[in-house]
Amino acid sequence: MSLQLMKKMTKLNQKQTNKHPERLLLVGMIGAAHGISGLVRVKSFMTEPTDISNFDLLEDELGNIIKLELTGKRSGGALLSKLKGIESRNAAESMKGKKLYALRSALPNPSSEEWYYADLIGLNVFDRLKKHIGIIQSVVNYGAGDLLEISLTNGELLSIPFTRDLVPNIDINSGKITIIIPSQTTPVGKESSSLELENIE
Repeated sequence: MSLQLMKKMTKLNQKQTNKHPERLLLVGMIGAAHGISGLVRVKSFMTEPTDISNFDLLEDELGNIIKLELTGKRSGGALLSKLKGIESRNAAESMKGKKLYALRSALPNPSSEEWYYADLIGLNVFDRLKKHIGIIQSVVNYGAGDLLEISLTNGELLSIPFTRDLVPNIDINSGKITIIIPSQTTPVGKESSSLELENIE
């Protein structure tokens, strides 16, 4: 059975601020102004775009609080939104390009066998012999399924499918993930690898 990734964010950026030492996840971005009354277009990175309005706290890159109120209308795929304190087109235009972050703790807990991309990135990776071999650098999907990109301790980048066979154990609390590397897998950008690849047969 394949593992499932919670795709609440189709894009993933995370950061920390002095104000909030816990992670802030990128959930949207403010686009162009709409009309003359201060409305803006908002691109949501949530699986269900309107869920971006469920967060009590949104911040920009500088830690400024942004209050978002959706109008229920859309423009070119973006959500038309009202921002607290923004009453004119000029003010709305000054907000263009600002990224919207939410606290990781504000996201609902995933169910069993589901993980957020953000929770996997940065995990220490171990092989089945419990040897530390690297960290999760990113999670990508080019259309054929989710892939874990692993920054190996030898400096190489390894990409493996995110399946139960190859990822038998994930322990978010301890920051560890166990993988089994198929013998045919070659690190990205390398014709061969100095890492001893494991055979899953």
